[in-house]
Amino acid sequence: MYLAFHDDLADPQSADPVARESTRLACVAPSSGQITMSMKWWMANVPGYNIPGRDNLELFGTDDEEEATRIDAEIAARSLIGPGDPPVFMTYGMAPGDPVPSDPAEARGWKIHHVVHGLELMRLCAQHGVEAHLKYPGVEAPYDSATAFLIAKLKGEVSAGTESSD
Repeated sequence: MYLAFHDDLADPQSADPVARESTRLACVAPSSGQITMSMKWWMANVPGYNIPGRDNLELFGTDDEEEATRIDAEIAARSLIGPGDPPVFMTYGMAPGDPVPSDPAEARGWKIHHVVHGLELMRLCAQHGVEAHLKYPGVEAPYDSATAFLIAKLKGEVSAGTESSD
């Protein structure tokens, strides 16, 4: 999602022909994508996520909380998304109200890749006028799969706009 929502990194003045190429994507279809690595956000928003698996300071290679917050803001989809970004189709393996799995190993992955990330990205996409679709168990989406979405978008099909699944 970083490349999808980050401003174009192309350097049109570069002597390197590769560096002159646009990094903008036509569309993106993350599977169980995370919109931030902020453990504070996860603890406040992800059901059952009360003990971070990693410390943000360690994760970002710093001992300064402000620096860790700054780094997260530079790479997090929730910080980068804005008008003109490409369409997104997100898929998650659980519905928002599903209970935390009882098996600890299953619960860990469930929490790390929780649909709340997709719900928040849907909200941000709507706020910025970015076409977005969210698919999870029990919800119909305008595309049957990420593959169908990617094919449609790469063929140039246009959607009516931002779609919501909730």
